[in-house]
Amino acid sequence: MALLCGGSLASLIQLTPLMRALRERSPHLHLLAVVRTDTAPLLQETDLVDRLLALPPAAWTGGPRAWLPVARSARRWVERALLERPTLCGVAWDHSPRLARTGGAWLCRAGVPRRFGFIGEPAGLFTHVLPEPKPPAPPHRGTRHEALRLRSLMNALGLHGFECSPDIALRREERQWARHALTEAGLDPSRPIVAVNPTADHRLKEWPAPRIAELLDRLAEDAQRVILAWGPRARRAGRVVPISSGCPDTVGIPVLAATRDPRELAAILARCAVLVTGDADPMHLATAVGTPVVALYGPTNPEWFGPLGRQHQILRHPVACSPCAHDERVPPCPNRHACMQGLETEPVLRAVRAALRARATAPAGHTGCEEAARTRPGG
Repeated sequence: MALLCGGSLASLIQLTPLMRALRERSPHLHLLAVVRTDTAPLLQETDLVDRLLALPPAAWTGGPRAWLPVARSARRWVERALLERPTLCGVAWDHSPRLARTGGAWLCRAGVPRRFGFIGEPAGLFTHVLPEPKPPAPPHRGTRHEALRLRSLMNALGLHGFECSPDIALRREERQWARHALTEAGLDPSRPIVAVNPTADHRLKEWPAPRIAELLDRLAEDAQRVILAWGPRARRAGRVVPISSGCPDTVGIPVLAATRDPRELAAILARCAVLVTGDADPMHLATAVGTPVVALYGPTNPEWFGPLGRQHQILRHPVACSPCAHDERVPPCPNRHACMQGLETEPVLRAVRAALRARATAPAGHTGCEEAARTRPGG
């Protein structure tokens, strides 16, 4: 069986419950995963897949002049991998039409007989086109969360009754590495740690640096604090410096410059009591390891990708134009980024303190995500 995911790290994280269910239902099934090079470390050296094929992003989405030879090479690599062992079923997980067509075309050319996807055009690309999940019935709010799309896929594959919550199983050495990294940064892993992620893939999804500095300052007596520097180096430096200079008390707060390995960041987040973040990869990693999240949403819709579970809190500043999914590649926001600029420090502070109180009063060994902890082997 082949699973194709050319989307972001968040999209691949959403697919991990399917991999776990396939492993439990059919332990002898050979599972091939075709992903992007920047998301592949999430699955490396794990038992979720038997073979991992990592392709550059240009192979999925196109791009500069080098795109055509990259795409041709990628097509040959995928077809060779699919033909090396009899592949009777393939899934193109991506909802984006461009990515879905790319994955579906690879499956077609390799002659995979059962092809599951989420787009109906062009006709014949997928033998099983899964319908768009229906919105929740009133009085429940929401449009459609990615968990509903995953449930639709798992039902189509006969995987009924399996959990759809993302779950990353950390190895013992990864947990030990995280403990050592926090200790080296001057933190005590046995005491509560509040992690703050100031970056996102789009600038307009980031909370203003002065607000982050104020939050860190006011949390000085509540818990240990750490700034996570995740993302491209220029974006990390551009965000961390204003935060450190925005408040004198934040100068001594350690900054963990996480590598591009998402598993290392997940191990660090598993040691934290709560994460404050915008709509970014660390949010999805934290939910997958059971760490409570205070998620700050602005231009994007939490009812599609937001964290699920009572231990997580989603904060928004209501404005008529949100969600709009704007980013820096489109004309400037006509409302001066009001959805994130209008989100004050006080409600975020209350949410963090509520998460810390919940942790302090929880039974021994309870992380706030006990169901995920029970299903995570080798922890």
